[in-house]
Amino acid sequence: MRNLIVYLELEWKRSLKVLGKSAVSLLVILCITIGGVFGISYVLFHFQIFEPIQVAVVIPDTEEESKVIARFLAGMESVRNICRFEYMEEKQVRTAVWEGKAQAAVILPEDFYQDIYEGNPAKVILLFPEEMDLDTAIFRELLEDGVSMIRTAEAGVFAAMDTGKVYETEMESYEIAEFISYKYIDNAFRRGELFQESIYSPVGNLELSEFYAATVLVVFLLMSGVNCGFLYKQESRAVEQRMYANGLGAVSQTTVKIVAMAGMLWILSVGCYLSGIGVQQMMEIRTMGIDGTVFWKMIPLCFGIASYFSLMYVLAGRGMQGNLLLLCGNVLMIFCSGTVVPSAYLPRVVGSIGKWLPLNLFHEYSAQMLFGSIEVKLVLWMIIWGLAAGGIGVLITWKRHGTYYN
Repeated sequence: MRNLIVYLELEWKRSLKVLGKSAVSLLVILCITIGGVFGISYVLFHFQIFEPIQVAVVIPDTEEESKVIARFLAGMESVRNICRFEYMEEKQVRTAVWEGKAQAAVILPEDFYQDIYEGNPAKVILLFPEEMDLDTAIFRELLEDGVSMIRTAEAGVFAAMDTGKVYETEMESYEIAEFISYKYIDNAFRRGELFQESIYSPVGNLELSEFYAATVLVVFLLMSGVNCGFLYKQESRAVEQRMYANGLGAVSQTTVKIVAMAGMLWILSVGCYLSGIGVQQMMEIRTMGIDGTVFWKMIPLCFGIASYFSLMYVLAGRGMQGNLLLLCGNVLMIFCSGTVVPSAYLPRVVGSIGKWLPLNLFHEYSAQMLFGSIEVKLVLWMIIWGLAAGGIGVLITWKRHGTYYN
């Protein structure tokens, strides 16, 4: 036991020394991580595929009812997401479309509302550029759908009026027309009630800021693993051989290295957590507050990530090779696990494979640690992962024992 404590003390002192020397590089890694993660999140969630287009609208001064309807339509959210109305004189419209100031134009004729009310054909002039972009083409398709709805409503009104004349109903033709028209209008504006709306988020039950705050933490910890290669360098073999001679086998030595790396990760986690809270307070953002329990909740996460580091370095066999393997593994997990680019945006095959990568476990644990209560099963999975990764590392070390130490 004494030899184990001495070896642990030795590796811990080396870890603290390396941590101090690597402060600048770790700060650079943190800045790159924050910039990369939030850059990707901005592209995914703040870049709009469809931009509302500018539509020039011409309404005669005498058409007060049409102006009211146009203002009502312009205020609807479904319309605002597609276009913006700009009211112009008829002589300005063609120039605006030609010069690209407006992507489309709608010109209403005199007595437009009266013609619609009386069931007379109303000729509306629509102007589009010869070469339309995607946004304008979508607007045109939706406008044609709206025109089709109006024509269907007109056909329904005329059919009802004709039926009333044939069967000599008690209602006059104009009463039938008004009744059917109001029904169509009512159904058109209440069409949303026919659908059940469900909102699905690619980041699950988390807020976007919470999802990417957890991402920054785990990605930073993963990338900091390149500073742990000193534990597996060639010059460390003499110390390990001596520990073997003093009765410390592969299990003990692997455990000591995992504990040393977990300690480094815990210090980095605490620093990252406190820095995040400080930045929030300066920016007056309230995403997370100081919670003392977070500090001990970090321990399983740090041991899980340290076990991953141990497995990568043992698989590589040497410190520099381990750095390269660890970096490749990190990049693979970052882009395939769904923690930086959500799985909803990944190809199905990639998303199916990515959900089994350990980064998913680290990210889910980190999110629950920072913004909720950690499920017991998640802690158990973290323990199982740590034991499995550490156990595989021990087996590989046993197999290589004769090569390195005999």
